[in-house]
Amino acid sequence: GDVLAPLWYCIGVRSILDNLATHHPLIEAYGFIDNMDLLILKPPLTDDVETVGPPQFAVPTSNMANYIVHMTNQTTSLVQDLAQPTGSQLQLPKCSLYAPNITSFDQSASSSSSSAPDPFHLIHLSPNGTIVLGTPIGSDEFVRSTVLGTLDKLGLDILNKIINLPLNIQDKLILIRSCISTVPMHLARTVSLRCGSETSDLFCSWDQAL
Repeated sequence: GDVLAPLWYCIGVRSILDNLATHHPLIEAYGFIDNMDLLILKPPLTDDVETVGPPQFAVPTSNMANYIVHMTNQTTSLVQDLAQPTGSQLQLPKCSLYAPNITSFDQSASSSSSSAPDPFHLIHLSPNGTIVLGTPIGSDEFVRSTVLGTLDKLGLDILNKIINLPLNIQDKLILIRSCISTVPMHLARTVSLRCGSETSDLFCSWDQAL
């Protein structure tokens, strides 16, 4: 319930994000509220089987699926190592991987000699989309279902709870503006579907509930 919780989180993970960017030039890391988003950059395309990145993080560029597997293992392991001194822990089962245009991964590419599974095996594969900086990206179906699910929870659950609080109307409006209206506004500004008219239609149910 601490209103400064997002700030404390960002301060805590800032050093992790900075160190990650320094150690691995092919990763862009962002902190958003209580999440961390890691963007794996596409390597320079070459005809030869070359490697990119520092020697300790060198990855093959000849196969994009294997490249994603290698990068996932390297970056998640690095984040875990950087987070440990701060008392933090990366929850791999709660992580998801979205790799557009890659239909399948070679599971053997991430096999290790130890008995413990590689991070790639513990991460949820999300073929249709994921959420980056609070905004769903991916297929129209994924974006639509994510937005409608979020707005449905806000409009039918949280909004009704605020309405039924023993407060005057002005106090309820303050709660709505401060606590929940920012989420629909963020989605309305950042979400985009291939059909522009459908994008605005996503927020009709929220407008009606409000």
